[in-house]
Amino acid sequence: MSSLKIMINVFVYLMFDISLGTLYGKFREAEPKSSMVEESEKAFRRREIAFHHGLLPCFDGYTFWHQRYRISTDNLGFKSQPFRQTALSPSRVRTVFLGDSFTEGIGVEYHRTFVGLFDSAHPRQEIVNMGVASYSPKLYKEKLRHYRAAGFEYDRLILCLDISDIQDEIVYNGMRARLDPRERRLYRFIESMSHYSLSVSLFQRLGRKTELYNRVVGYQWKYSEERSKWPDDEGVFNEWGKLGLKMAASNMDTIVDMQRSARKQMVLVIYPWPQQIMSGSFRNQQTSFWRDYCKRNGITLINLFDSFEQACMRMGKEKVMSDYFISGDVHWNENGHAFVFRALDSALRASNIGL
Repeated sequence: MSSLKIMINVFVYLMFDISLGTLYGKFREAEPKSSMVEESEKAFRRREIAFHHGLLPCFDGYTFWHQRYRISTDNLGFKSQPFRQTALSPSRVRTVFLGDSFTEGIGVEYHRTFVGLFDSAHPRQEIVNMGVASYSPKLYKEKLRHYRAAGFEYDRLILCLDISDIQDEIVYNGMRARLDPRERRLYRFIESMSHYSLSVSLFQRLGRKTELYNRVVGYQWKYSEERSKWPDDEGVFNEWGKLGLKMAASNMDTIVDMQRSARKQMVLVIYPWPQQIMSGSFRNQQTSFWRDYCKRNGITLINLFDSFEQACMRMGKEKVMSDYFISGDVHWNENGHAFVFRALDSALRASNIGL
């Protein structure tokens, strides 16, 4: 076959592949389940220049996370009761909760989240929820800086540090723990081509569990698989935990300095994922690192690993999972939020930091 014929055949194949890829992409966008979730997420989540992403201010609507639920935000973009207006300067003592999706209360309406329950239980104080899904210490720091520069004032910060935050620190610093520079270029190429090429798109979907996919295209899959494993698995700790904890501590140092300079009280809260509950790992790299960190920096640490351990001893770990977590998910359900509220409220009172 002549070179010209080969070039023509390749050109025809590419045109055919791109045409089918475009049609396939439209078909995937039309899938009811993913479309409903993505559209609702886009309705109230937005990109932020100062702190990567946040929630749309003055939003009131419904979204889907294993079930349909209502989500509302105030005028500053914080999850809240519907139609709440939050002033920059509070008229009473203000406590800010800051964290990721567990603190945001994904899948649960505000008044039934642990932050919303604090809001109801302590009407003499103003409770503000600055938590948003997929935050980490780097974004906690940037968000606090942004709102403080805008004149936002508060009296106490309760920072809820999630296990996944350590991995996210690496991601938000533009680093992929597993991929070398050549693999990163290939990863970006395949990600971009999957929107146009049927062959690449099918390779993505059919090859998810192959070694090649896991190494190059399957970064996101491996990222999700190992989110909760680093505190217990030495290999995963070496790949994610060591660097992630170093980055997290550096960003936490800045937050601690911000609190001290403004003479604001700070509390750090840690808690387990289902991985730790099912394996009985209630003392691990996460608990020891932040215990020592808080001791060095004079910060009150509330370790909810202990509360969940006591619940497992009392109820059994399977009962804890079924009663306190959304089925098939790592996040707390309404009962889980109520449990966390009671445990955290009791611990705050015991530490003489009752709200």
